[in-house]
Formats: sequence, C-alpha cells, structure tokens
Amino acid sequence: IQPTYVEALVRGHQRDYRVVLEAGVWRCPCDGAKRDCAHRATVQLATGHKSAAAKPDNKTATSAPNAPVAAATAHHR
Repeated sequence: IQPTYVEALVRGHQRDYRVVLEAGVWRCPCDGAKRDCAHRATVQLATGHKSAAAKPDNKTATSAPNAPVAAATAHHR
C-alpha cells in the first residue's frame, strides 16, 4: 500500500527541501520547470511510488553513497 499523503524533509547539498505528495501531485521547492528532481525521486523510492529514478525491474531500493537523506511522514487516507 502506498501512502496518499507524504511530507518529507530531504537534506540536499545546499539546504533542506520539503517534498509533499497531496491530491496526487508531488511538489518540491526546487522543481521550477523540471518534471522530476533528486529530492522528489528519493521520497518516491522510499515510499514505494513510481519514480523516474527507479530501474524498471528494481525490486528493492538501495542507498547510494551520496544520495539525499529523507525523513518522511506518510499518511494513508
């Protein structure tokens, strides 16, 4: 089961980013015109949501040495 609401604080190189999934829409303050960002992909992978960063046949998420760190609160509604 995937959470329908997610709020996560992701530590980036320059600052922390608050990534939110609400009403089916992902938001990150760094997005601008980008469709996906590393902060959003980190939270999507950690919460089991489809991400552009995921490999098609990847069964489990693993951490890369320099991957962003996320602390998430997820709620099922």
